Amino acid sequence: MHAMDYPEILTLCEQEQPDLIYVAIGCAAYEHPSSQGTIQQYPPFVKHWSGKKVCIWIDPDLESPPRSLTTIQATPDSSSTEIWRTTDAIFVSVRKHFYYEATEESQFIESLCRNTVARHTKLIVQDYSGRDIQEFYPMHIHPDIPKSVLYDVTYNDGGCFIDFDAIQILRDANGDFLQPSFSPLRDMYGNIPDLIFEKELTRRRQNLTNIHTYNCIVRGLRESNSWTTEDRIAKAAHRYASIYRVYPTDYEGILFGAAKDLCATASCFLTPAEIDQIISSPSQQYAMLFQNLQVVLKIPAQS
Repeated sequence: MHAMDYPEILTLCEQEQPDLIYVAIGCAAYEHPSSQGTIQQYPPFVKHWSGKKVCIWIDPDLESPPRSLTTIQATPDSSSTEIWRTTDAIFVSVRKHFYYEATEESQFIESLCRNTVARHTKLIVQDYSGRDIQEFYPMHIHPDIPKSVLYDVTYNDGGCFIDFDAIQILRDANGDFLQPSFSPLRDMYGNIPDLIFEKELTRRRQNLTNIHTYNCIVRGLRESNSWTTEDRIAKAAHRYASIYRVYPTDYEGILFGAAKDLCATASCFLTPAEIDQIISSPSQQYAMLFQNLQVVLKIPAQS
């Protein structure tokens, strides 16, 4: 018997064909009271998921055995000292650090993502170290990956301590994930809670107006500054390029796609020429598109 490496875990998932794979990073229970020590390792949204689950716990400080096993009542697997089973779940512990930028870890996560999309099942990755992991979301794998793969069940910027009673996994009528950060606004409006939509609208307004400012600087329409640089907009540009199906450096394409999205969400119409004029203007016309949407949808103005 031996500990599992990442290729072996991938093989296990392929053999078991679970309905849900849950990857919990930084889920050791040593910082939590014994009464709360299992919640990150086997949260309610995983426990009550219909069908077979594979839970992968990654943390160098995992207890031996992991504390949650005292309440899960799982049986040790004969093939490895780090696998346990119940009738509908398999638990695998990996006692090491997880580095998203490292080749081994990135290949592992991307393989999980590809297999999940190919099999039309679901994958949830949750990092309890507090890191915002959305920047590592692999949109390049497939346009429909947001339907199958969810990074961060809080739809936020990461966090160590989560109120699991408040967690609501957003899914459509087909059971696919709804993901505000990786979807057009028109697909989200009316299908997700208002507060989450408003938070995403605020984030998108900030990011896209920054991209607009940088595009005006590149075109010589505005003076350069130290806070609007290519490095600072690159992550957001990659995200919106994936949503609007253009290249990450096609800033005008990103801005055009986002403007059309805003118009569709507000049920209003602008001609391509009118959108081009707004994008070409160094004034606040582009930011006004968001303000107009807020007025139409009766969303309180954000500072």
